[in-house]
Amino acid sequence: MVLFALIPAPTIRSTSTDALLGVAAVAVLVALGVVAIFAARRYLRAAAPPPSGFTLGDLRELHEAGEITDVEYEAAKASIIAQVKRPAASPKKPPYTGRNPTP
Repeated sequence: MVLFALIPAPTIRSTSTDALLGVAAVAVLVALGVVAIFAARRYLRAAAPPPSGFTLGDLRELHEAGEITDVEYEAAKASIIAQVKRPAASPKKPPYTGRNPTP
């Protein structure tokens, strides 16, 4: 009997207090997540090298302003498109099937 006398009685909280604490905890976690995402985006933008060369938009502006001819515009556009397509045209490895290929 003495053992039970040493254990403190549990405190009774209302369910509305528990719900409020739960909502507050979720709100804090969401806020921390938003801050983490913004910090990661800022870090990645700072680490990314600045774009080099012309974009298609830059070429279009030069062409519309009359600074390059139609022939120069088409040649530069074809060159940029070829550079973009080149990495995409590399052969891809076949998906892993779990079997050894037969020679």
